[in-house]
Amino acid sequence: CWLKVYCQSSLPSDVWRSPACFFVARLMTPLLCLAKALTIQAAVAAAAAAGTETAAAAEDSTLLQQTALRGAAAPRRRLLPPPGQLGLACKELLSSTAHPVAVRNDDVENQLSYLARGSAAPEVMQGIYWMDQTGYYQTRPDRPDQAGEYEVVPGKSAWYKTFPHNLPSAAAELLLSFGPSTYDDESRCWLASMRTDQWLWANSTGTAVGSVSWADAARAGFLKFCFDEAMSEISIYRQPCREDEESSSAIDLGQRIIPRPWGLERLNRQPDKIMTRYAAYQIVDGLGQRT
Repeated sequence: CWLKVYCQSSLPSDVWRSPACFFVARLMTPLLCLAKALTIQAAVAAAAAAGTETAAAAEDSTLLQQTALRGAAAPRRRLLPPPGQLGLACKELLSSTAHPVAVRNDDVENQLSYLARGSAAPEVMQGIYWMDQTGYYQTRPDRPDQAGEYEVVPGKSAWYKTFPHNLPSAAAELLLSFGPSTYDDESRCWLASMRTDQWLWANSTGTAVGSVSWADAARAGFLKFCFDEAMSEISIYRQPCREDEESSSAIDLGQRIIPRPWGLERLNRQPDKIMTRYAAYQIVDGLGQRT
């Protein structure tokens, strides 16, 4: 139901819940869906005649990705533009009327957007991650095997029996996913927004305001994630959005992600200083299953 979806994703709740919005949606949707169905059938026939994969030709890439990137009850929304379209991404962010909503913490696989297996993005982007900033999971007897070498002093690695968590303080951040993100093969980068359900915050106020950190963090712009050439480490940049200019340079704050067999190592690097880190665990995989 495209117009209904548009109402829900693009308009304030008091508008899209109005009878007028749904009346227009109900009136126009059959015509739009019929036109789309005919387009898909034509694409399938053309792909079959050419001997190509019909699955990719039947739907345009945006619809195909959206079908595979959300939980059953997650809101349908536009994909974030790739980093090469930063101006468009910033324009949409600055004009957004998003507001915090409550999410059941025992049903996140159905209520949040996330990339599913079969999407064009790297596997590490799939599913939903829990950011264990307090180091809680390292104290549990059923923690994953995290023994190995870790770089704590810059340029020097040492063996640790378990993950050397040393983050001095935790933010009110809980879950991370890359649902609406669009991965760019050429730059190996993608954008993520703390303003969407890619980022789940703790309700630190106990009210509809949610987290006091949400408004400030979300207003600043995007986070830009980029793989290195070896696809073994991810750099996180702050990508500001300003109303008076289309784009500005991304800021490298020394934040890194290293994929590990047990999840993600989230690393903070600063020259000549002890590096701080915490672990992030995939709690929902690319098939929508709890791990």
